[in-house]
Amino acid sequence: MSPEPRRAARLAAAALLPLAAVALVLGLLLGARRPYGLDDVSDVGLYLQYGVRLLAGQRPYLDFAVEYPPLALPLFALPALAARAAVATRLFQAEMLALLGAAAVATVAAAGRIWPGAGRERAVGLLFAGLAAALGAVLVNRYDAAVTLAVAAALWLSVAGRHTAAAAWLGAGFALKLAPAVLLPLLLVLAGSRRPAVRTLLAFAAAAALPFVAPLVRAGPEALGALFAYHLARPLQLESLLATPALAGHLLLGTPLAVASTYGSQNLASAAGDLLARASGPLALLAVGATLALAWRRREALRARPEAVPLAALALLLALLATGKVLSPQYLGWLLAPAALALPRFRAPGLAVAAALLLTHLEFPARYWAFVALRPDAVALVVARNAALALAFGLSLAALWRLPAAPAAGRPG
Repeated sequence: MSPEPRRAARLAAAALLPLAAVALVLGLLLGARRPYGLDDVSDVGLYLQYGVRLLAGQRPYLDFAVEYPPLALPLFALPALAARAAVATRLFQAEMLALLGAAAVATVAAAGRIWPGAGRERAVGLLFAGLAAALGAVLVNRYDAAVTLAVAAALWLSVAGRHTAAAAWLGAGFALKLAPAVLLPLLLVLAGSRRPAVRTLLAFAAAAALPFVAPLVRAGPEALGALFAYHLARPLQLESLLATPALAGHLLLGTPLAVASTYGSQNLASAAGDLLARASGPLALLAVGATLALAWRRREALRARPEAVPLAALALLLALLATGKVLSPQYLGWLLAPAALALPRFRAPGLAVAAALLLTHLEFPARYWAFVALRPDAVALVVARNAALALAFGLSLAALWRLPAAPAAGRPG
């Protein structure tokens, strides 16, 4: 076997064997319904309803409302080909496991680029698998494994210096769930000069816009605009970090809280919650902008030291999660690749992310309805998880701040 196929086989083994072991252990535990069942608090049924309508020829955003961007829709239609709902559910979960496996391979490949010849691939594969196990079954009963893959592929290509291809993956991520676009400015920082930056921007725009063309033609701009209006109108989710002061006040002081179920989630129903929901956009711009400003100040170090790129990506994603008005448990899956790649060099923010993942797993789905009922033990878990996320964000910024400025001569060509 020639060196390149041997290297590919080694990378695949380093990524997939630990992930397969984790999947087996989780499958055995969940098969016994300890502490919860694989299909508890799952969105797969909703996805399959969308898939059935798509296969019947109905037009998304016009004939039926969909809150997800268009590239997510093929992921729903494929398993819906199965006649039985139980089989379709397992097919969807297998689809997500396959995407998660691909994300693990991309993460391990990134480790090979960051530390060539250092043998870090196996360790990073184990870290990715461990973080996935910490988050649990939400990775296969939501479609965010596809977003995890988009982030992992973009990181791999960016540390390999292929910023145009990385931007295309981020564009696909935007067409899946909008949020990966937050990493685009980091690619522009890494691209350096104007011409590569323009190519990077154009690649993102093309990949992000292309999946919207068919829905735009079939449903029209108003129907497609309803997708963005839906997310702009969402209230403050009870699990969000912005809702943490209200949760902590209820837990420690007995402050009353009102919970309402709207927009497919459980939300804080109060004037303060409405105010924070409106403020989340400006707060996100402030947090992401401050993180990008810091990345710009450390741009020489980021270009010269590829191990710092996952740290910057982690900080940007945490900035978005910390200030968003919605923080569903599956969103934490976006952090798997940057956290696994950051941990060998930047342990403090990586360990804080690992703690947040584990606390999320302890609460969701086994204690989710207890949390909605505001039981103190479940509320305490969410408050602790949000504190871990805030800590991870602060530690990632501190680690970025401590990066030495690389000399101009050390800049890659």
